[in-house]
Amino acid sequence: MKSESGILRKKFSSLQKEMEDQKEGVRKQQAEVTKLNAVIRDMEKDIIVLKKEIQERDDTIQDKVRHFSISNSSTDS
Repeated sequence: MKSESGILRKKFSSLQKEMEDQKEGVRKQQAEVTKLNAVIRDMEKDIIVLKKEIQERDDTIQDKVRHFSISNSSTDS
C-alpha cells in the first residue's frame, strides 16, 4: 500500500510539473501571438502609407502626361 501511494505521489508530481510546463508553453505562445499581431498592424500601416505614395506618384505622372499632351497639341496647331 505504501509503495502504491509513493508511486501515485510521484505520478501526481510528474503530472503537475508537466501541467506547469504546458502552461508556460501557452504563455510563451500567447506572447508570440501578441508580438506578431503588433508586427502585422505595423505592416498594415506601412501598406496604407505606401499605397498613398503610389497614388500620389500616379497622379503626378498623369498630370505630367496631361501637360505634355496639351503642350504637344498646342505646338502642332
